[in-house]
Amino acid sequence: MYLDNPEESAKYVDENQPPYILFDIIKSNIFQGKQKNVELWERIADIIPSYQRKYGIDGARIDMGHALPKELEEMILKNPREFDEDFCFIAEVLDNKGDKAAREANYNMIIGTAWAEEPRFYKGKFNKLVEDMENLKAPIFAAAETPDTPRAASRLGGKKFSKFVAVMNAFLPNGVPFITSGFEILEKQPMNLGLDAKEENRFLLDKKDPLYGKLAFFDKYALHWENSENDEIINILVDVAEIRKEYLDYITDINNYVKCRFDKEGILSTAFKVNGEILLVAGNLDFEDSVKITKDDIEKALGCNITSIRSIFRDFKKEEKEEKDVILKHGEVAIFVIR
Repeated sequence: MYLDNPEESAKYVDENQPPYILFDIIKSNIFQGKQKNVELWERIADIIPSYQRKYGIDGARIDMGHALPKELEEMILKNPREFDEDFCFIAEVLDNKGDKAAREANYNMIIGTAWAEEPRFYKGKFNKLVEDMENLKAPIFAAAETPDTPRAASRLGGKKFSKFVAVMNAFLPNGVPFITSGFEILEKQPMNLGLDAKEENRFLLDKKDPLYGKLAFFDKYALHWENSENDEIINILVDVAEIRKEYLDYITDINNYVKCRFDKEGILSTAFKVNGEILLVAGNLDFEDSVKITKDDIEKALGCNITSIRSIFRDFKKEEKEEKDVILKHGEVAIFVIR
């Protein structure tokens, strides 16, 4: 990044020291020289614009952007928006507490911690995540898995958990639904073991499977498209996407978010104001037993009186009908319009 050595380490190396890569060189946001490598900086800052010109991309994730010289990072974020003012930048920030700094640096969103908190629903962390998301300064990925983590289908709850998050993640406050390739076909094999994973996570396939033990980041790999359960998750994602699109303006405006917490253990819920009505999404995080939600339960959770409950998504498919008392099956997520 610089044609000379960082000031802090220059006194320890010879004046003619050849280029090297150590901590001081990599963390150029902290350790900087006096002579910027201008040609390199301009080349780096033009990488994303070149993809805009050639392929029309509308967003990018900056990997380790925080380790770059501040001026270079600003160039990388500025240039694409001169070409497309709505260009979206995702910061590689894995802690929700980094939301404010990312927004101040002009990133649109961060990766966040949903991938770690959602699979730990049994510890109450999914509910805690949703409670905290209301106050985020930058949206996060609403996802139970990323290319670096174990697969959702391999977590506690398996297929039921995957179906649960396929619905719920479309309706989290300050959440952007994110699908890692393979989620839609219940892929169990992770792509990488970078986050929250152990070595045994790479050996989840049948030993006779030619992809047993392989990781897509490093080995020749193919997704299991012939999985006989494919259609169910894909159909859920299609139906939920249609409902989300219908209510998108309300879901993405945090001012419409309504705090909604049921007294019943294991119920996860979100709600949004919609033209005098309330869009309520409620899920049963108990993958063994059903739970009953009454009209009184809903009124108490929302803090208001209601006259009618209409379901628009039940049994993991679109379904329009009037409800009284609601029975959520084990792992089921239902979407209601409350009046």
